[in-house]
Amino acid sequence: MIKWALKKYVIGKINDVLEKNKGNVLMLSETLNVWVTRLEKVLKCFKSLLAKIDDGKLDSDEIDEAVVDVEEIIKSW
Repeated sequence: MIKWALKKYVIGKINDVLEKNKGNVLMLSETLNVWVTRLEKVLKCFKSLLAKIDDGKLDSDEIDEAVVDVEEIIKSW
């Protein structure tokens, strides 16, 4: 269900961009690069969190680091 909703949302956004910028491949490429960068940052944050919980627990410093990571992602958007 989540996959379907995400797929529908992404397809809708891509189609909106294509419609607004017919014939402007550069605009589409730039938009996709922005989203690729954003997704890479999110994946990096998730990988960092996975590394933090690898030992089966989170300590105070790890939680603070995770919060900083999420805040950086939010600010960059």
